[in-house]
Amino acid sequence: MHDPVIQNLEAYLEGRHVPELESHIRSCADCQAELTVFAVHSTLLHTLRVDEQIAPTPGFYARVSARIESQTKPSFWDLLLDPIFGRRLVYATTALVLLMSGFLMFSPVELLQVASTPERLLVAPSSTAVMQSNEDADHDRNVVLVDMVSYPQAD
Repeated sequence: MHDPVIQNLEAYLEGRHVPELESHIRSCADCQAELTVFAVHSTLLHTLRVDEQIAPTPGFYARVSARIESQTKPSFWDLLLDPIFGRRLVYATTALVLLMSGFLMFSPVELLQVASTPERLLVAPSSTAVMQSNEDADHDRNVVLVDMVSYPQAD
């Protein structure tokens, strides 16, 4: 299309009189054919337009508001019922159980004494409390006694 048609196309389709556009259309067959097609499309679009305004029925907004409020809000427990999340949760729990059972099965016995009762832990000799045969028990008692005597007391 040429410049006069592009600038005045809307005015022509609305039915306004544009002298420079009409003179160009008389001399240019391509623009005349194009403008005819645009005019046909414009009339088709105007036939699709509704003459009267469509208004919603009385109570429409109240029904929509009530419907929105009646819909259930998602809960935390709905997340657990989601199949993808539930499957991932089962896999993670299984991996954790396997990891912990492997730790308990293959860890040394000394580490497992933590799970014993407090009475057993107090009575059982620990590996650090067992005295070596080459250490002097009297010397150790004297060191402890000196530490106790020289300990400063709060006033």
